[in-house]
Amino acid sequence: MQITLKEDQTFISFSQPMKSIGSAIWGGGLKKDVLTVANITIPKNLNVPIEQMPNFCKETLTQNDYLAKNGVVLLTAVPQKYLGQSTNKRCFVTAGLGNVYPLIPKTIWDEKNNKTQIYTPGTINCILILDDCLNDQALVEGYGLAKIALAEIIREWSEYRNQAICVGTPTDCLTLLCPNSGPQLRFAGLGTKIGVNLVQIVREATNNALRHKYPDFKSD
Repeated sequence: MQITLKEDQTFISFSQPMKSIGSAIWGGGLKKDVLTVANITIPKNLNVPIEQMPNFCKETLTQNDYLAKNGVVLLTAVPQKYLGQSTNKRCFVTAGLGNVYPLIPKTIWDEKNNKTQIYTPGTINCILILDDCLNDQALVEGYGLAKIALAEIIREWSEYRNQAICVGTPTDCLTLLCPNSGPQLRFAGLGTKIGVNLVQIVREATNNALRHKYPDFKSD
């Protein structure tokens, strides 16, 4: 695994194809041929309409000499200098909290009728890389557990800020990756070793990301 940090661009590349699951606008869903995952900051003066974001992601990968068809791209307004990492370099988080939400927000986007809220930048992106190969069911389970871990930390952050409990932002994106070959683990839930390890590195990387802006914050 190779980590390349550029101005407002973080690229993580692999020598062998990885399997991934996530909500990334480019390479999202379940993908089994990932060679590059990127977290890209969109400049404040650059207006990229939603329908053009996939092409923007594809072009960003190509311009940096990565194969777009084998890539996954997460987008954010948070500068990459605020990227938080776990000690083992297996989890990477940028955390923008300008638009945090409770579980049931007062305003939502109605995609069918194209009715949207006023957007305030705020995105929590998480890239999580596992050393063990998971089958598809376990990959889904691990993804859900990682989202729970993120939500728990944001709840603690809400208490720290003495505000209504929030669990994330409307544009949060998480991508979980694991090797595409090898003995497959069948479980990745709360009662498993891999699940515990997953939660620990998500918390560590998210804590590091949050402390860039809130130095005295620390979740338990």
